[in-house]
Amino acid sequence: MFPIAGFVLKPENVSLVGFAVLLIGVILTIGGILFFGQVYDCATSLGTSCPADATVRFAWAFPLTIFGGYLILLGGFTTLAGYVVMEVRRKPL
Repeated sequence: MFPIAGFVLKPENVSLVGFAVLLIGVILTIGGILFFGQVYDCATSLGTSCPADATVRFAWAFPLTIFGGYLILLGGFTTLAGYVVMEVRRKPL
């Protein structure tokens, strides 16, 4: 069991926490991709319909996409580890 902030995380909940981290990563990545899409639309229209904060959206797109991608990997590995631990506990070798 892993003590985290005063409570104990049971092995049964590791996959659930990993899945929650994975979903947060997907949401952040989608937000970054939407910002990239808005900036791309502005660039392809040759500046005719660009919002004033296009550079700010471009600056937010990079961290959201990169951090979201890392959270997807971390959440996927944690979810997989939780399922493997549960299967090994059910069927000992």
